[in-house]
Amino acid sequence: MTLKVNLLKICSILLITFYQYGNAQDNQFAKVDSLFNHLNSQTPGAVVTIVKNDRVIYTKGYGMANLSYNIPMTENALIDIGSCAKTFTAFGISLLVEDGIISLDDDIRTYIPEFPDYSHKITIRHLGTHTSGIREWIQLIHLSGYEYIGDPKTKQHLLNLILNQEGLNFVPGEKFNYSNSNYLLLAEIIERVSGKSFAQFTDEYIFQPLDMRDTYFYDDFFKIRKNAASRYYFENNEIKEVPQHHAAPGDGSLYTTAQDFGKWLVNFADNKIGNSNVFSTMEKQMKLNDSTIISATFGQYFDPYKGKIQFQHSGDAGGINSHYARFPNEKLSVFVSCNDYNCTAQFLALKIVDIFLDQESEPFSIKNPGNRTTYSKDPSSLLTLDGYYWSEDVNLSRRIEFRSDSLFYLRANGIESLLIPITESKFTFDEGTIDTKIWFEVNSSGKRTFLYQYQNDQPNTFVEYEPITYDPSELKQFAGLYFSPELRSIYEIKVDSGVLIASHFRKGNTKLSPVMVDLFSGSSFSFGQVKFLRNKENLVDSFIVSSKNAKGIRFEKIQE
Repeated sequence: MTLKVNLLKICSILLITFYQYGNAQDNQFAKVDSLFNHLNSQTPGAVVTIVKNDRVIYTKGYGMANLSYNIPMTENALIDIGSCAKTFTAFGISLLVEDGIISLDDDIRTYIPEFPDYSHKITIRHLGTHTSGIREWIQLIHLSGYEYIGDPKTKQHLLNLILNQEGLNFVPGEKFNYSNSNYLLLAEIIERVSGKSFAQFTDEYIFQPLDMRDTYFYDDFFKIRKNAASRYYFENNEIKEVPQHHAAPGDGSLYTTAQDFGKWLVNFADNKIGNSNVFSTMEKQMKLNDSTIISATFGQYFDPYKGKIQFQHSGDAGGINSHYARFPNEKLSVFVSCNDYNCTAQFLALKIVDIFLDQESEPFSIKNPGNRTTYSKDPSSLLTLDGYYWSEDVNLSRRIEFRSDSLFYLRANGIESLLIPITESKFTFDEGTIDTKIWFEVNSSGKRTFLYQYQNDQPNTFVEYEPITYDPSELKQFAGLYFSPELRSIYEIKVDSGVLIASHFRKGNTKLSPVMVDLFSGSSFSFGQVKFLRNKENLVDSFIVSSKNAKGIRFEKIQE
């Protein structure tokens, strides 16, 4: 009788415990759902996957997968996850390393012999950690006259462009500089080593073993994408659809579902495929040539969050925005993917992390996720920060403008952002961006500077300068037709209404604003800096274009 009573008591305790746990988890799921209340039958959508204790505990879709045909977003909808695909590419390389077929320290010219010889060894490890110095293909296609979103791009098109470049952004291993070209080349190495297409290799060695039945790399514009979510963005308060424009897998072009991605996240815990060396490689931070340790690992980023170890990656492109966050010590992973470029997937994912780690979280706002901080000093003191700033790091000019007792961050293309104070000298942006900060200092020369940092990337330094002015007659010395053999592209430099313009017959006009003597800042991101060069007669005969991710591209004058 006593034994029977004790068993009843134990069962009662277990039932109460499970009931309490179930209620607690239901409450957490309700909080997750509340983050997506702004999505409905009139908006693009999002999907969520949550992995806890090595199993998927929640997947759900919100909003719409397709607005034209009124198709709701579900956990089974195919969605392009952008650069989150890079983690799979890195994993594929790591499997080849595990089998002893390649080494991360191999020269990439061993596998792609037609790759240019820049007199510096570029390794597979350099590619996977974005430390190769190889120019970013996105800037290159813009400069060559193509639109990133509007024009379809194939692997061969982009490879031809990359292989035709005559220079690097920097010595390999010297810096971190995010470049999609790196992962396009990694996919090419996988193809050449395995003898299979990249899509076939990843399907056979990753997706099938993990039972990711609906996941594939998209390498054919004519492939039917059943149940695929459309892509959207907002412009002037109007929702617009983005066409599929990229079929060159490796850096992106991965279609998956919330359910399938959960299986991928679980694999980091149970190692169904890949041994400990594979995962160790993908979690080891890169060390630069000067021994500086950066946040980039092979295919991910080491990014501690609120004192906890986190590995993460984001993906955003035309009409999509995705993010996953892994907390191995807490056995928690979260994935959020949206078919809306304006979605703040990273912010939403970290809000979910806060819910499951029982962390304090800032109030949620679609416009400004995070608390505004009141500037404690006299706002007029911000006037001392007003001015023009130039960065040699990223070849960009920025204007900091004091207006209406606030600071505004002005870009060359006319887009501006309100700066929200964090401290007396540190600010962030009022536009849904997280982990982007700028802070003001005075350098050793006594000049005002600000440092711009995104997440854990190395900060870029901007130094104050006084813009030079040219009258229209002086600007004519720069006019002419210029040709780049690297891009097979021609620009006309001309004076229009007193302003210097770079004109391309496919791209239209880019305004060039004077910064210093013979140095101009462009109004498009691919025209960050334009430096005009002179011959022995002191006449302008060429210019060099540099942007953050593609530096030193030369255009020769071919006609006055």
